[in-house]
Amino acid sequence: MGAGLAQLPQEDTGVETNGPRPCNWDLGAWTGMENAAIQDMIAEFNERSSDFGFLEPIEGAQEAVRQFVDDGHELIVVTSCSEDPVCIARREQNLLDVFDDVFEEIHCLSRGISKLDTLSRFPASIWVEDNYKNALAGLEAGHKPMLLEYPHNADFKAESPDEITWSEGWKDLLPKMQETLRDEPRLTVH
Repeated sequence: MGAGLAQLPQEDTGVETNGPRPCNWDLGAWTGMENAAIQDMIAEFNERSSDFGFLEPIEGAQEAVRQFVDDGHELIVVTSCSEDPVCIARREQNLLDVFDDVFEEIHCLSRGISKLDTLSRFPASIWVEDNYKNALAGLEAGHKPMLLEYPHNADFKAESPDEITWSEGWKDLLPKMQETLRDEPRLTVH
């Protein structure tokens, strides 16, 4: 989802960031903050800020999700946010507000834990992700990971297994997904 957290440090904490968005997973390099303070900031945003319930979609995401639904695919969300019931309710409502009632299931996991256990419960499918470690977990669980490339994960592209398909956004992702489904009809979209 859009730039929600990217706006938090400066607006709510007065922290000057190194650019408008993180350029890698090291938020310390982006904020100049220690990891414990960063984790507190993320928890504050996810669990105590109402802003978490009003995240804007990434460009092209609404159109791509609508196309997947129109093509007859079942969509399941596995998102890392919190175990806090209020946070989960905000996240679920945000997904409904942005995408309508199109998801078969929504799984909200604690921040920072692997998605492997959850992904292992589903049959082989296309797995869309922006976190390289979660894309690897999807691969390990038998899925076909498709990774949305952003500055925060681009450093991993050179070491990425060939089985992970990289896309430069949702508009680039859709034709790659359709091609993958033609080549590997056993896959479904989750």
